[in-house]
Amino acid sequence: MKKTVSIIILMFGISSAKSLFHDSEYFYVNKHLQISTYTEQAKNLNLSNISCGTSHCYAIKNKEVYSIGRNNFGQLGLGDTTNRNTWTNTGFSADSVTAGYYKGYALKDGVIYSVGRNEYGQLGLGDTMDRNVWTNTGFSADSVTSGTYVAYALKDGVIYSVGYNYYGQLGLGYNTTQINTWTNTGFSADSVTGGYYSGYALKAGLIYSVGLNVNGQLGLGDTTDRNTWTNTGFSADSVTAGRYFGYALKAGLIYSVGHNSFGQLGFGDTTDRNTWTNTGFSADSVTANYYHGYALKDGVIYSVGHNVYGQLGLGDTTNRNTWTNTGFSADSVVTNSVYHGYALKDGLIYSVGRNDYGQLGLGDTTNRANFTEVPFTLD
Repeated sequence: MKKTVSIIILMFGISSAKSLFHDSEYFYVNKHLQISTYTEQAKNLNLSNISCGTSHCYAIKNKEVYSIGRNNFGQLGLGDTTNRNTWTNTGFSADSVTAGYYKGYALKDGVIYSVGRNEYGQLGLGDTMDRNVWTNTGFSADSVTSGTYVAYALKDGVIYSVGYNYYGQLGLGYNTTQINTWTNTGFSADSVTGGYYSGYALKAGLIYSVGLNVNGQLGLGDTTDRNTWTNTGFSADSVTAGRYFGYALKAGLIYSVGHNSFGQLGFGDTTDRNTWTNTGFSADSVTANYYHGYALKDGVIYSVGHNVYGQLGLGDTTNRNTWTNTGFSADSVVTNSVYHGYALKDGLIYSVGRNDYGQLGLGDTTNRANFTEVPFTLD
């Protein structure tokens, strides 16, 4: 029988971990985290994490960062802007890595490194120049997570933020175009995760939110933006952010909030919600993506929402407004990809959805509507 432990596999960040992917025998996580399962077999493959961004992904193999997909801003960290459709070694070693909107962040010996798009200073390097190699920010932290044009970090239990702040999403109490150095928000939390111009944090089991609220995604009962971290009054075990919407797990049930034009909230309709609302669907973990979601239930992936590229893994391109069984069993599923997804099964990597830049790692640019085995292992 396989031994099972807990792990987070996030795209917009390994936001919630207090201790990240070190050489210890097991992986420590804070109790308020979104968790997926991870088999002993996968651990033997030296898996640290897989993380997917807009049209690119990162993986850590034997402590070295590999990348794939779109590279228009140098986000693959390969010293150029050439796309890749096979997993390529960047030559950069790290303890963890998280992909974002045409950019990426890594933790190495407790220091954040960044790469890619930087017009709002989101790389935290004190300027707005893009980078095509992993660059030391000089800022130490315990964890880092990426949102759209922003990033959040936890340092000694306090949230720091950097980047675009037009909607107040940095949580600093004011709105401004950009901040290009890591800045203390003064707000303490157990975990933080970034979405599309907004963010969620967990503090003592309660969800706090900040930033853009046009679809009610902050879960505060209105559509007014916030520039400080604001208590939603809703308690949860985990929270994950997509584009203008979010999911939370509470006592094994999925709750959702925000934008719902593609049915991604899982209520059987396309009506937005501005408060956290029970979907009635139980799961072991849930991940929010661009306009779609994945959930793991009894080791099987369920999906919901936008599906024009086949990213729901249902063999077609029809949107779904209720959680639907893909029939594909997996140990974990990667969160916050845009129009594609990754999953791990028995130590093997599978991908699905949009593939115009080769981001599925299949050596071509053909979309897939079913989870397809990737010819890349992490051993």
